[in-house]
Amino acid sequence: MWIAKAEYDESGPSIVHRKCF
Repeated sequence: MWIAKAEYDESGPSIVHRKCF
């Protein structure tokens, strides 16, 4: 699963860890 760039810009790197793990 990956995230939209807009989500990343909004939430920062922490959202990546939340979505991936």
